[in-house]
Amino acid sequence: MFATSRTHFRTSTVKDAVYLFRLGFAFVLLSFICLSIPSTVYAQQARANDPLEQEVAQAVHALYKALSNKDAKTFATYLPAEGFTEFNPDWRGVRRLNMSIFEGVFSSGAMIDLGASDLQVQIAGETAIVIGYRVGTIAAPSSVPVQSRLALSMVWRKVSGNWKLQHVHLSPEI
Repeated sequence: MFATSRTHFRTSTVKDAVYLFRLGFAFVLLSFICLSIPSTVYAQQARANDPLEQEVAQAVHALYKALSNKDAKTFATYLPAEGFTEFNPDWRGVRRLNMSIFEGVFSSGAMIDLGASDLQVQIAGETAIVIGYRVGTIAAPSSVPVQSRLALSMVWRKVSGNWKLQHVHLSPEI
């Protein structure tokens, strides 16, 4: 009889410990979610009023406008001399893209109509992180343009008072 109650005690204790662990984890997770909601709402409200974040968003839109207009002079103002890195679902790995690559694209006759939407900007000192979507079309001269919407993240750095693109990551929307 002693062995039976001892086994029952061990089983009951383990079950109780697992239950308490799960309950504690659920409480921590729920607390994190509840505490993060007000800060997220505040951050979204602050974005609309933050002049630096608006400045970065304007740089993103101006970059895509210059790209779509094949305006090499304006486009170059947003690139550092060494170019920027990009992950793109159209190729494997990361590539460094510089102005000479874009000059070739501009002169190739490629059709470009790209923009950015749903931008969110976060500033950290002289660095800005941008997330949103790249929308529009890009196609080789003799091909049919295909509409796309890719998840977008960008890293920008302020250099001598101007925002310069450092990195782009494009991903299919899931």
